[in-house]
Amino acid sequence: MRLEALQTDITTLAVDAIVNAANQAMSGGGGVDGAIHRAAGPELPQACKRIPMVRPFVRCPTGEARITPGFDLPVGRLTRTPNGRYPEYHTSADGLDFVAPESLAGSLEACERICRMLEANRTYRNLSPKTEPRLGPRGLYTNATGRNPSEFEHSLLWVLNQSDGTRDLLSIV
Repeated sequence: MRLEALQTDITTLAVDAIVNAANQAMSGGGGVDGAIHRAAGPELPQACKRIPMVRPFVRCPTGEARITPGFDLPVGRLTRTPNGRYPEYHTSADGLDFVAPESLAGSLEACERICRMLEANRTYRNLSPKTEPRLGPRGLYTNATGRNPSEFEHSLLWVLNQSDGTRDLLSIV
């Protein structure tokens, strides 16, 4: 799988989801969120208005997220969350001074783990889908007493069942 960085109009990308910052009222506004509202069409503001207010003028408090359909956008869903914890956000005062080195290192490690997982993703085909998988002779049964399979064994059986040559491991999980 290929990982790509793009500099483009986010409202034109055909993707599963867009995650962006929004105001607490979820009313569009300026910047990226305003562009998303304009491109999504009139159904998006209507959907946002149907999200109940948790207090006056707040449909999505800071620290929470709300999901709506993409409507006229080529996306499956929109996930928006308001900022507000840091007054420096999106100003000239925004910078790496606000990020602890260990947090940045943790984010990099998480991105590397995600990339390794995506690179290791494969599609498998069970060559004997209608027969007994015979996990015992392969040393894959943790209990040989014939009682209920463990979670590990259930997982193996599930992957074997779903491995039809069309689904990759990430879609099976």
